[in-house]
Amino acid sequence: MMKSTPMLKVKIIWGIVFMMMASVFYYFFIGGHLEGKSVLIGLKKNDKVYLMPFPANRNILEEALRQNTKPIFHKSFNLIEEDGTYYMDPNQLESLVHLIADDYILYDQKEPSFDGYVLQGMRNLYSFGSQIENTKVKGEQVQHYEVTLHHNITNQTMEIGWLGYTKVKPLQNCVVKKIKDVTNPFPGTSIGSVKETIVVDLQDILDFYNNGNTLEYNEEENVLYVISKD
Repeated sequence: MMKSTPMLKVKIIWGIVFMMMASVFYYFFIGGHLEGKSVLIGLKKNDKVYLMPFPANRNILEEALRQNTKPIFHKSFNLIEEDGTYYMDPNQLESLVHLIADDYILYDQKEPSFDGYVLQGMRNLYSFGSQIENTKVKGEQVQHYEVTLHHNITNQTMEIGWLGYTKVKPLQNCVVKKIKDVTNPFPGTSIGSVKETIVVDLQDILDFYNNGNTLEYNEEENVLYVISKD
């Protein structure tokens, strides 16, 4: 039987400490977080596919079409997926909200892989505001953010609220997720970090408008589609 020596005990203790530190490192820097998917926004309606160009500006799009030039696309929306549930930053919701609420403008323009372009409509469905608030700690302040969604038929509203500054805190109709953030300060170099991010469950948006429209994410195309009930 092997005798337990002081040196062996020290090695065992350091081995346990190392495994614990490795587990913590994995959770915060490798595991325990989600990765965003950079996607386009699109609409499927009457067996046709419409994509949202970048920038999603009516004057720019119509001028491009008049000059017979091709509008550009940029995967500017960050989609978060976890166990089949899709989330998005509330600051990026505006265009998607208009499509879900059936408030959009279609431009038929047959292309090899899609049938035209879609832009958000003109109704007031999304508003954003923020204000600084003092806390119970003297000299400490937080930033209070609020997004308000308006229902174009029932006139009801859905409030999305959270606190930000050094740390984020969800208040209403949103949650915090650990998201891996990758930046490219210069070509050939990537810097990754994990940060807590406020996101909204997109099913809550569908439930709020409750008009029969659904969402479909095509991973191969990197497009999040609103599927029109019509």
